[in-house]
Amino acid sequence: MIFSDRKLRKRLTAINGMIFIAFVAFISLAYTWTNHPNKRIGCTELNGDGCVCHNLDRTPEVKVWIQGPLQLETGETGVYKMFLAGGPAMTGGSQMAGSHNIAARYGTLAIMDTVSILFWGEITQRIPIMFAQVTDTLFWEFSYTAPDTVCTDTIYSTGLSFVLEGLPDTEDYWNFGPKFPVRIVPKIVPVEFTSFSVIARQGYNQLKWTTSSETNNQGFEIMRNDAYDTGADNWVTIGFAAGKGTSTEQNSYEFTDNHSASSNFAYRLKQIDFDGSYNFSGVVFAQTGSIEQKGFVIKGAYPNPFNPSAIVSLQIGVESDIKAELYSFTGEKVRDIFEGNLPSGNHLFKVDGEGLPSGMYLLRVSNNETAAIYKMVLAK
Repeated sequence: MIFSDRKLRKRLTAINGMIFIAFVAFISLAYTWTNHPNKRIGCTELNGDGCVCHNLDRTPEVKVWIQGPLQLETGETGVYKMFLAGGPAMTGGSQMAGSHNIAARYGTLAIMDTVSILFWGEITQRIPIMFAQVTDTLFWEFSYTAPDTVCTDTIYSTGLSFVLEGLPDTEDYWNFGPKFPVRIVPKIVPVEFTSFSVIARQGYNQLKWTTSSETNNQGFEIMRNDAYDTGADNWVTIGFAAGKGTSTEQNSYEFTDNHSASSNFAYRLKQIDFDGSYNFSGVVFAQTGSIEQKGFVIKGAYPNPFNPSAIVSLQIGVESDIKAELYSFTGEKVRDIFEGNLPSGNHLFKVDGEGLPSGMYLLRVSNNETAAIYKMVLAK
């Protein structure tokens, strides 16, 4: 059978197209089987040669960089961003998009948006982000949790700026981001408060607090503020309680503030280390007659959002059995927080989110007569 030149050219073009598609499919499948469950990872300098299925050489016009904490304690989680600019986006158009691959040598990565996905410990795109205009800079937010070993870790990044047309193209440009070092230092066990409360009595207020751990703790200055005015210039030191130095056991403390006038007072603790550094506790209030005798009030939580824990302030009108529980936003109980008898007064207790996923939670506090719900957000 004899073809004309025109028909022959069309036939050769179709054959070449089929060969090209088969080649791309073969390379993609081989990459998937031999390396990773998704060909979009394994592209960083940690374990790959870049986005070579798009273009063999990196392009300096594509700018990639990471921002975030340069130092974390062992086991600590930090929030980071990877940025991408340049590439095909510089030519304009409505089909220019960006993608990413992020990897860490020792630490653990986690996604913090809906456009990314985690494969084999690395972050890549679930869907690409579109460049709205030439001067756009795209970014993806993620978290990094430091390993339990003191070291210097490295976060690696690769950015891809490409034409959104379904197939790799030599006009799709990529580049490595500079290696981002993170110094991992030993975790310092702080003086960690687990409770702080005040009980209003006739002629005196009784303060009680406990710690779950202490490091180089010289002691606590007890500070009082009259008339609920918690301004920085109105705190007065009224006593001191010696600390336990360094301890991983629970320790309990008490202090009695004798006063002649019937008044409302605010209290806080100034925890002082042997080197002179210090931290403040939350504030508790000794109230008289300001709450219904049958109930209680959840006065708030700090911080909120929290990670991994928050301190909740609870004002109780009369001594009662109190139960505090943490529920997921779908109504499933995930943690018992506290259960026991508490006297009237202001109390602080700890809500620990360790081991729970990020999201909205409901703190339910109840006694024999009533219950209250308080929304809390865990943001890791």
